[in-house]
Amino acid sequence: MSFKRIKDKLDQYTIDIRSTKTNNSLNEINKIEEENGYYISSDYKSFISEYGECWIEDNVYTDLREKPVWLGGESVPVELFYGLEQNDYDIREAIKTYKEQLPEHIIPIADADGGDQICLDVSEINQGKIYFWDHELRDGEQDLFLIADTFTEFIEGLYIEEEVEDSETGAIDIQLSDDLLAMLKDINKD
Repeated sequence: MSFKRIKDKLDQYTIDIRSTKTNNSLNEINKIEEENGYYISSDYKSFISEYGECWIEDNVYTDLREKPVWLGGESVPVELFYGLEQNDYDIREAIKTYKEQLPEHIIPIADADGGDQICLDVSEINQGKIYFWDHELRDGEQDLFLIADTFTEFIEGLYIEEEVEDSETGAIDIQLSDDLLAMLKDINKD
């Protein structure tokens, strides 16, 4: 997979690269891979070496191949890619933060707003697949929704979604969990 395809796509957006470029980035990501027994795809390794921690300043979104019922036709925002800067947005910190919540072969690589994550499969079998993880669900593998088969495919699928203000006010559809509905019913009984 050509890194040029990733670079050409990302050149379409305003990107705030917060990483200090060093020749050590590839060594650092290889070290993460070796220490944890991960199989990190070469296209993602090239990306993190070149871009590291970066924020996409445009309203960039991705679509999911597998959509959770609650998402409907909406897309998922992509705001920040973790880097190797030893700060709050360091991929190593993100891996530690979500270690207990994500399956062991899934690591977070980008923030998708509100605590949701864009994740990379680092297993040997599904190496490089990209998933959306909903942090409010609690069923492990069931909380992951496929975005793309490769990191390159994921990047190529990004697009800008213009915000449209709706001047009409209408009904709002809110989906609540069964536990919350039961709790609300109990409150109303009193």
